[in-house]
Amino acid sequence: MKILIILPAIVLLSLSLVAQRTGGIKPTRDSMQRWHSAYSKSTNSSNRIFIVRHAEKQSGKDPLLTPEGNLRAGDLARRLKKENIEKIYVSEFKRTQHTADSLLLWYNIDTVQYLADTSCTDLFEKITQHHDWNRRILIVSHSNIIPALIYKLGISNFPQQNIPDEEFDNL
Repeated sequence: MKILIILPAIVLLSLSLVAQRTGGIKPTRDSMQRWHSAYSKSTNSSNRIFIVRHAEKQSGKDPLLTPEGNLRAGDLARRLKKENIEKIYVSEFKRTQHTADSLLLWYNIDTVQYLADTSCTDLFEKITQHHDWNRRILIVSHSNIIPALIYKLGISNFPQQNIPDEEFDNL
């Protein structure tokens, strides 16, 4: 299984979980205990998890995307349209759902909504319930959750611990 972390339309990182066995990626104890069986069942090397941050948002409690955010969401769809995404995971917030809308329409696939929190428990449970560890999935998330998500997937050497609120396109 490969993990690609993308700020909208920009690839940040591509790592293979196979590297766990060679010491290239140091898994956390928590991730190995909770998700080892799901990872170990993933035998197809073309499986990927794409992680993206939602595009630029308006202000407010549950805002929509700005015009720039809508353009970036379109860029993301164009960047990922040949990746054969099989399922899209979005949080309960409109900005993640709208970031994924173009891909949703392109692939005509289902989305699964998860509760956005830094424990990532609901997200991981839903991926497991839907048997999606062996598939090519897109996770649309938030700047404060992506580092925790990456860490819980077993990647402890992620180079950027905090993604600034105003950053949407920095590699």
